[in-house]
Amino acid sequence: MNSKEKYHKWGCEVDDPVYTTQELIELLKVSRRTLQNWRDRGVIEFSQINGKIYYRMSAINKMLDQNLITNSFTDASKHPNY
Repeated sequence: MNSKEKYHKWGCEVDDPVYTTQELIELLKVSRRTLQNWRDRGVIEFSQINGKIYYRMSAINKMLDQNLITNSFTDASKHPNY
């Protein structure tokens, strides 16, 4: 069950859902280590509460927007976050 489904189950409408590390791993199909690297390098914003890490959907969208490659002929290996 993802964050949006959890909030719906509780009867909440949330504009900016929050995801745990495990939920984001499943959503983006990346490894735990990749998320750690992104956090270490400041690629993705996150909150940490009592050792548990949370990601807002707005932070995920911001990361994706900041790393958007619009020209299919661009050499992705030259992108700063490659």
